[in-house]
Amino acid sequence: MRVKRINTGLGQRTTKYVIAICEIMGENFMPGQKIQELAEKIRGFIDTRSWSKYHKPKNIAIAISVEAAELLELFQWRASNDEFDKEDYEKIRMETADVAIYAICMANACNFDLGDAIDEKIGQNVRKYPAEDSKDLFDR
Repeated sequence: MRVKRINTGLGQRTTKYVIAICEIMGENFMPGQKIQELAEKIRGFIDTRSWSKYHKPKNIAIAISVEAAELLELFQWRASNDEFDKEDYEKIRMETADVAIYAICMANACNFDLGDAIDEKIGQNVRKYPAEDSKDLFDR
């Protein structure tokens, strides 16, 4: 498989990480590609229902919070070591999807590429939390 050399501008370690993702996803994959496809699908869903007038950043931020609360509710009153069954995991999966959909809606409403924003944020986190300083941070 050929791998495209990608200059992330984020250092050698992050560049290797991005290249590894491209190797797994296939030679034509570029970071953010799948998110862009989903963004178009979500935009089409909203447009065909004439919901764009309701999809303003304030409303979307509220929706993200509501959906995140619904995800959190699935963990309420459970111990950290509680086991989940298949039905629980499906609920977690769908609530997580709701949060992600609204995150993509926010990117659409604010006219930015969420994949690019995620790539940039990962780079910021790599610099802010170097692995050698951050390993087992919460075990100290």
